[in-house]
Amino acid sequence: MTSRLPPIPTVIDIGLASLGLAAFQKERDTMTTSPDTTSQDTASRIDIARRLDGVMYPDLPADVVRDAKARRVVIIRGQSDDYVILDGAIQDEVYHDFRLTRDDVLSPMAAALEEAVDLNSRYGDNDPRALDSIRKWVSEREASVLIKADYTDDGWKLETQAPHSTFRIMEDEDELHSYGLVIALDELPGLPAQDAAA
Repeated sequence: MTSRLPPIPTVIDIGLASLGLAAFQKERDTMTTSPDTTSQDTASRIDIARRLDGVMYPDLPADVVRDAKARRVVIIRGQSDDYVILDGAIQDEVYHDFRLTRDDVLSPMAAALEEAVDLNSRYGDNDPRALDSIRKWVSEREASVLIKADYTDDGWKLETQAPHSTFRIMEDEDELHSYGLVIALDELPGLPAQDAAA
C-alpha cells in the first residue's frame, strides 16, 4: 500500500540549522538525550512522534494523547495563528515563547519573579522574601528549557535545545500544515538538589 503523505522535504527548518532529509529522520528518531534520561523515555518520545506523523490538522488522536499523558510526554503544536497547544502530560495554551520544566509550563516572567518584583516595590530592595523569590525564579529557569514559538507566513516555527522528536501535521491529504514537537518530560533537567528538597 502506498502512503498518500507527501515525502519529507529535503530541507526542513526545525532548529538552529536547516537539515537535509537524512538528518531530519535521524533527529526525529534518535535525538540525543540528557545524561539522566533512560532509553525508555527516549523510546516513548519517538513512539508518540511516529504515531502522530501525518496527523490531520487540527485534532490529534485521543488514544495517542492519553498514551502521551501516561508516559509523561508533551505534544506541542501550533493552533491557528495566535496560540500553541500543549497536549499529553501537560495540557495548556501559550501565546509566545515559553519555558518547560518536568512538571509545568513557565511564562517568560514566571510567577516567582513577578512576586519578587511586587515584594521589592512594597518592602524595599533588600527584603529577604523578594530575594527568596528571585532565587526560586533562577532555580526554575535552570531546571527548564526554552521553547521558541514564532508564527510566520509559513505557519508556526517551534525551536528548542531540549531532546525532542518532530512530526508532520497535514492540512489535507497532501498539503503540509506545520511540524509539531514531542518532548519526554523526564528527559528535561531536574531541579537543583538544594531546591528539590524544599
